[in-house]
Amino acid sequence: MGGDDLDAQERARLLAAHEALLIAGPPAELPPALVRAPRPEAVVVALPSGRRRSTLLVAAAIALVAFALGTATSRKSGDAFAATWTHELRGTAAAPHAWAAISGTKKDRAGNWKMLLKTTGLPQVHGKKYYVLWLTKHGRPVAQCGTFLVGDGTTVATFVEPYEVQEFDGWAVTLWRGPKTPTGPALLRTAAV
Repeated sequence: MGGDDLDAQERARLLAAHEALLIAGPPAELPPALVRAPRPEAVVVALPSGRRRSTLLVAAAIALVAFALGTATSRKSGDAFAATWTHELRGTAAAPHAWAAISGTKKDRAGNWKMLLKTTGLPQVHGKKYYVLWLTKHGRPVAQCGTFLVGDGTTVATFVEPYEVQEFDGWAVTLWRGPKTPTGPALLRTAAV
């Protein structure tokens, strides 16, 4: 059980291991299929080259980015929207029955703030049309905050923005009809921020 170079503690540990092996007994018989080691044929799979490899790499990168964005933007159960300000938007003559409320959070460490828009009364649009939320200066849309579509009832849209809200005098919602008429008339408008 070892030479004279073992101390008492090491000798006791080895003796306990030896006794455990004696209690466990011999290993089970080897199945006949494993008497000889299998010899798998080596199969070499070449990596795709050229355009195919580039396409696969781009697809993998897009999938990774989509996963990261989905993970980063998903709401956790304790991640409530803590609004620090709210403004009302009322329908203009172009959409007299429309109404909205816009709420925002404090800025995060990076300088962005979250915004929540709840709106009702805007008609559903189809094709390449959608609604655009703007910050305004002197009543004119100047800083685009994002785009959205509406459904039946109340629509809720969320945005993340870096703008200094105090530099603007209000909010407006317009309808995007295409590149020739990107802003259109204001359908919803706030009082001064």
